Amino acid sequence: MTGDKAKFRVLMFAPRFMPICNPEAIVNAKLALAMLEAGWELDVISRGFVGRCYEYGTQWCEPWLPLQAHTHEIPYDMRRSWRDALTTAGSILRLGHPISGCRVSAREADLGLRLHRQRPYGVILSRASPDVGHLAPMKVARETRLPWIANWNDPPSGQMPPPYGRGPSGGAGFFHRRFLSRVAREASWHTFPCDRLARYIRACIPGGQIMEAKSTTIPHVSLGGYQPPSHVKGPAFVLGHAGLLGGHRHPGTLLQAIAELRRQKGLQDRLRLRIVGREGPELAGLARELGIESCIELAGDMDYVHSLDAIARCDLAVAVDAPCEEGVFLPSKFVDYIRTGRPILAVTPRAGTLSDIVSAHGGGIAADCRSYESVRSALETLYACWEDGTLEDRYGSVRLQRLVSPGIVLGQYETIFRRLGVRGPGG
Repeated sequence: MTGDKAKFRVLMFAPRFMPICNPEAIVNAKLALAMLEAGWELDVISRGFVGRCYEYGTQWCEPWLPLQAHTHEIPYDMRRSWRDALTTAGSILRLGHPISGCRVSAREADLGLRLHRQRPYGVILSRASPDVGHLAPMKVARETRLPWIANWNDPPSGQMPPPYGRGPSGGAGFFHRRFLSRVAREASWHTFPCDRLARYIRACIPGGQIMEAKSTTIPHVSLGGYQPPSHVKGPAFVLGHAGLLGGHRHPGTLLQAIAELRRQKGLQDRLRLRIVGREGPELAGLARELGIESCIELAGDMDYVHSLDAIARCDLAVAVDAPCEEGVFLPSKFVDYIRTGRPILAVTPRAGTLSDIVSAHGGGIAADCRSYESVRSALETLYACWEDGTLEDRYGSVRLQRLVSPGIVLGQYETIFRRLGVRGPGG
């Protein structure tokens, strides 16, 4: 739905947002951009927080420039002074939750209330992680009585599944768990990018089952208007991976499968892995140990759109998940890969979100991230299809684009808005 009837006035709280272009910020910015392009009115309150994960840039650039005039950044300084202790105490009294980040949350709430007085909003959206991203909107929703939709892209702090964390019973202290319980109860609605994460988070939060009756699964949205460059088949089968490949998303299984397939099929010059981004600390040593240094290409850092272009020029896009017992995440890069239309190899838990999507809709092959034999078998199948020219027809991810298109995603939000009685400007 577009045009005047589809316009809404939205206040979004997104701690991670442009111009700090990390994966969480990209997910939030794509949604904000889709709203603007659909004619919605939008303001975003964010933090100038530089994360520890891979970043695609820290300056305003395309395609995010239309968001700049709608973004209100609260500077986030990691340094502390005695004055900060006094400010923090006051913030706790005002917001009612002594959790990390509440001092900045108080400033975010003040700004949100001031913006609402100037031009009233119809609905509040909060984006987490981090969890504290829900604190300021909780305060604003209480004072304005606006409907509030809380989104969860990751499990609560300290409760990530192994090997990232200690699971649903880990980490969070009393006050943080109390805060999460309040969010679960007070938010008008909850959104999650996938069903498995929704179930996992409800198990993490005390009283979290109350969220089930007021929640919707809405996947990350793809970048509207992006046109990938034409793909040209070259002399080698090129696998592309965007972002840092290392840490919990260990490259060992993938590299071992590549090495064995090269040896078995004699593909020394016909199989390559292109890393679009930074080299993980394990990559060079493992490649050297397996004797495949010559097949690794390091494309280096590049901005977001150029990283999409680089993947679009590869024959196959590769997503590597951590070896969790259950794959509860919808990785943002998977949606980016879909936008390029490339076939996808998902190296992922056997029971997981990516396996669910590929099994139900196609778009690639899901291989068990704990089994190099499974990854090798998938690569062998995909290589054979590339060689005989059937790879696009059989495994192209274009067939998945409707699931994450701006029109479909915004339509799901509009359904929630109607349920909550949200009206457009002057409605």
